[in-house]
Amino acid sequence: MKLTPDWSMKHTRRVFESPESFHSKLLAGSLIALAILLLPLPARAGSPQKCAAGQVNCGSACADVSTDPHNCGSCGVVCQPGQECVSGACTAAASCAAGMTKCGARCVNTAIAPKNCGSCGVVCQPSQECVNGTCQR
Repeated sequence: MKLTPDWSMKHTRRVFESPESFHSKLLAGSLIALAILLLPLPARAGSPQKCAAGQVNCGSACADVSTDPHNCGSCGVVCQPGQECVSGACTAAASCAAGMTKCGARCVNTAIAPKNCGSCGVVCQPSQECVNGTCQR
């Protein structure tokens, strides 16, 4: 069969879309793909969050179940007020002597402790001292 220019043009028009239609569909598809890529990925079953050594995955966060009062011994076990988590068990919080404050597992004098100055966790700069609970040069 001999192809004539008229026959090939007629069939070419049926196979190919106009450039404007093709480009609009390409743009729409690209925008949809981009929107899907930008959506946050939910946590997938079978691919748990990786936790540091000594911690376990408790849903959306890692926890040290030996000391975490909100995940004591296992995820979701919450110690009662006045209790602390020691070695994975909720126990009565040990009291500190007068003038001392319990910071973690230790009793400290927050008036002079450079790593707990004024309150637990307040760390003075290396060039500072803790004087009466305030970091000073």
